[in-house]
Amino acid sequence: MLSLANLTSGHAASQYFAKEGYYMADSPEAERSAEFYGKAADEAGLTGNFSDATFQQILEGITPDGRALGRWRNDELEHRPGIDLTFSAPKGVSIAALIGGDNRLIEAHTAAVKTALDYAEKNLIVVRSSKGGVEERVTGAKMIAALFQHDTSRAMDAQLHTHAIIANMVKDETGTYRSMSNEKIYQAKMLLGQIYRNDYAIRIEALGLETEKLEKDLFDLKHIPHELTDAFSKRRKEI
Repeated sequence: MLSLANLTSGHAASQYFAKEGYYMADSPEAERSAEFYGKAADEAGLTGNFSDATFQQILEGITPDGRALGRWRNDELEHRPGIDLTFSAPKGVSIAALIGGDNRLIEAHTAAVKTALDYAEKNLIVVRSSKGGVEERVTGAKMIAALFQHDTSRAMDAQLHTHAIIANMVKDETGTYRSMSNEKIYQAKMLLGQIYRNDYAIRIEALGLETEKLEKDLFDLKHIPHELTDAFSKRRKEI
């Protein structure tokens, strides 16, 4: 499952993603559950060493080379922080991974998320360019994303999911950091979700586990009883 949402506040978002879920903020577990991802993040030396302070700066529009993105309005610099793509594993998979302790399913989930993000970076990250007075939209800009792996829903059910925050700060073909247009990401929401699910199902079956197809192109582990998945779906019942 995939949901999308624009971030409205860089500071509030950085605090939320650092603290949500089972892990305590600033704990070793929380640090291990977060990472930077994307070609621009890699080129800036951000991957492999996550920092919440750096994440907050990026959301506020401060580029790795010290520039500030955004527009000045009433003596304040306004900048859209980015977009949150939340990839959620099927309920039965979450139970097997988090309660059953099968870490292979967690690793496969992360890999499937990155497969979908790779597609987005190559095909959906857009910057506006003006040539000869004509505005063009160019794809293929390099992104900075922050991945936060969480293990519970808001109702405290076992729910493996990753918030993939694509920052509104991408590197164009000239190597300049610029704001991005996110229309294509929203238009391709269903496709990105399907890329994640297909890749995840393939990885799960490669582990020797059997999956079953559900309605609306969803899937889950075949050997997890539906009574058990229902018992860990309090959030769905609340909604």
